[in-house]
Amino acid sequence: MPEELDELQVAFKEFDYDGDGFLHYKDVADCMRTMGYMPTEMELIEIIQQIKMKWGGHVDFDDFCTELMGPRMLAETAHMMGMREVRSAFKQVRERH
Repeated sequence: MPEELDELQVAFKEFDYDGDGFLHYKDVADCMRTMGYMPTEMELIEIIQQIKMKWGGHVDFDDFCTELMGPRMLAETAHMMGMREVRSAFKQVRERH
């Protein structure tokens, strides 16, 4: 899972156009697609609403991983590894920042 976190960070930085440590809600879908996650139109609407309401239209790396990508990656990888391992990997994100 550390490789996935590194990939998330690379993708996040790629779409953090002004280098301020935040993604604008308009760029989140492209960032997610770069990671291989193809959100549906309904999921995108929900994600955008969440970003606008919770974070004022911009999301930082920690919230991007734990609130947006984390649950999706957990759902996709739960059958491949134990939940404890997955949660541990995402806990590392918080410890890095």
